[in-house]
Amino acid sequence: GGGGDTAPYVSSTTPTGGATGVATTANLTVNFNENVNVSGSWFDITCEASGSHTAAVTGTPPTNSYTLNPDTDFLVGEMCDATIIASQVTDVDGTPDPMAADYTWRFQIAAANCTTIPGIQGAGYTSPCLGSVSTIPGCITGIAATGFYMQAPSGDGNPATADGIFVYRGSTWTNPSGWAPGQQVNVSGTIIEFYNTTEFQAGNTVNVTGSCTLPTPVTISPNTTPNSDPMSLYERYEGMRVAMSFNGWVVGPTKRFTSRFTAGDPEIAFVDFGSSIPSYSRVFEMDYPGYQGINYITGGLNQDLPDLDFGDGLSGSNITGVLGYQFDKYTLLVDSPPALVTVDNADVTSNEIATDPAVYEFDICYFNVENNFDNIDDGQGDWGDWAPGWPTSGSAAGLALYQAKQAGLASLIVNKLQSCRVIGLEEMEGKQQVYNDLAAAVGAADGSHTWTGVYVESGDSRDISQGFLYRDDVTLVGGVTPVSGATYTGRVSDSSLDFVRV
Repeated sequence: GGGGDTAPYVSSTTPTGGATGVATTANLTVNFNENVNVSGSWFDITCEASGSHTAAVTGTPPTNSYTLNPDTDFLVGEMCDATIIASQVTDVDGTPDPMAADYTWRFQIAAANCTTIPGIQGAGYTSPCLGSVSTIPGCITGIAATGFYMQAPSGDGNPATADGIFVYRGSTWTNPSGWAPGQQVNVSGTIIEFYNTTEFQAGNTVNVTGSCTLPTPVTISPNTTPNSDPMSLYERYEGMRVAMSFNGWVVGPTKRFTSRFTAGDPEIAFVDFGSSIPSYSRVFEMDYPGYQGINYITGGLNQDLPDLDFGDGLSGSNITGVLGYQFDKYTLLVDSPPALVTVDNADVTSNEIATDPAVYEFDICYFNVENNFDNIDDGQGDWGDWAPGWPTSGSAAGLALYQAKQAGLASLIVNKLQSCRVIGLEEMEGKQQVYNDLAAAVGAADGSHTWTGVYVESGDSRDISQGFLYRDDVTLVGGVTPVSGATYTGRVSDSSLDFVRV
């Protein structure tokens, strides 16, 4: 007590009104001039960027001091308003009196520290440091085909901020300086969010300053929660050295993306047996959107992985690597030859009927051919560093690269997709001639069949498309008709979503 039979009021707060440099993890303390009871929604915390916050309350009523621990952290640099609702606060001496009026104060969260990797990563899902940064120190932890990962020499002690980051050097980079894990570097450049990955944009400057000891990997568990956002599990480890133990079954057979490495960039998708997903079942996007419940392992740091099919067993103990975020999914990039245990299970599971050769059944397959563009700039958004011969349109060197890729894709189709009479293609240039060229290459490699390519008009600003190849023992009935998944207006900017479904 001590206030007499008068209305209670807020005597002080932490942080104070007008405070700046408040930590993103700060609690709020509210002190009253006397003991008070609080009820219902007696406070409101609303910030410019992070929005409304609920909070856990410490302090047993009646008391003259309460502490609010927000359920989510604040975001760097934002302004926040906190309000105590007068009608929900009453004193305890004599007649219970409410506060005379609401009490509101404003404070500002500290600006981002954009001089370290943890500061650049921030505690949220996007970087608070987009734009130019200078002389960021890091220890190289892994060399990928198009850049490298580095990690802060020492973390900031905040488990919510990742200590690693990817430094993109370009699609044609070959690591001419021979950079390697264990080198200490300073990097200056531009920070961007690429498919929700915080990274250095190409054009950065790298200076080697000495050697470093690789950071000890942080132990993480496989994703076993298909109904939770993977970012809530792994964002805090993005770009860092980690170690994972797992035991599961393959749901995405080994894929080998084109890369400058001999083994390509092999990738395997699996579900851990600890998941609520039924064992050995297939996983579809419609069931678990956003890659939820699926784990990915890749040899993208110049390592190889075994060739596995759906349903095969895959396990490993303390498999180390860098946790990357690639095209909206978290991926463990192993940093040494992994000691994996595999089980070659039957390709046809008990709940599937095997193809009967006595009836007219055949396989329809799918193939992501990854940026299969020709060497000509058609002015349709199709020309960039992904195209052979870039930046010189129509060059002989570009044509040679293009023809070599058609031959390589044809070899894969003929030798690895032998039972496929219809093949869905993804990442083809939106141009019938490119489909014709691939069909001709497959026909030349096949010998016993001719093939036809079908181009489906794309809504992508880069003129990347989907389509089909089909064999001469398949009759196309009625043609291929695109069905818009949204209003289709032709090529649009990347900021506008426009889809074509076939």
